[in-house]
Amino acid sequence: LAVTSLETCMPVAILHQSKNGDWLYIKSENSFGWIPALDVAEADIPAIRRLAEPKDFIVALAHKIPVYADKACQVFLSDIYQGTKIPLVSKSAAAYQVQMPFRKADGRLETTVGWVKPDADVSTGYQPYTQANVIRTMFRLLNRPYGWADSENDRDCCGSIRTVLKTFGIITPRWTTHELHYTDHVYAFPRNTPKEKKYEIVGKCEPGITMIGHGGHIIM
Repeated sequence: LAVTSLETCMPVAILHQSKNGDWLYIKSENSFGWIPALDVAEADIPAIRRLAEPKDFIVALAHKIPVYADKACQVFLSDIYQGTKIPLVSKSAAAYQVQMPFRKADGRLETTVGWVKPDADVSTGYQPYTQANVIRTMFRLLNRPYGWADSENDRDCCGSIRTVLKTFGIITPRWTTHELHYTDHVYAFPRNTPKEKKYEIVGKCEPGITMIGHGGHIIM
């Protein structure tokens, strides 16, 4: 199975399907694996680009943001999760009007109008990349359950860093070792490093923009 979360509007390439057609082997921007066919809609490249690369969009900053089917935001439609980018149609005092993708019965991609509350914890466009914003965004995940490989719509160590950085438009690889080599702001050490040495390394880190860890775990 694909060992990461796949956000709404994230494009994937379908490489193979199971014999009964219930499962698809896909490649996303940072992972690959089998996922249920019902979670994927097929479309031509222009249609995919309109959703994946919109000129105007909102980005979810909180763990989860509800999207509604009506402007009054009473009829629930779906949730989007931190780091998810969806096309913005308009913004008013009443709500954000957005485009939401869905899979038609024949497997093709279609969109529908969605609405997000005006006080929702979202950013119009990517938020500015500052240490303060990085720290604030990471703390939005405080006390969330640990979700290995982003299971159950939660996140593990590298999954948390990945979705936080997506709110700034920064795309990282999925796994710990890859993220540790993705920036110059890195301290990497062997797993068996003494605790005192680890604290010494942490003390040298620039808060909020430094990755630190080893092949099995990473922190920011």
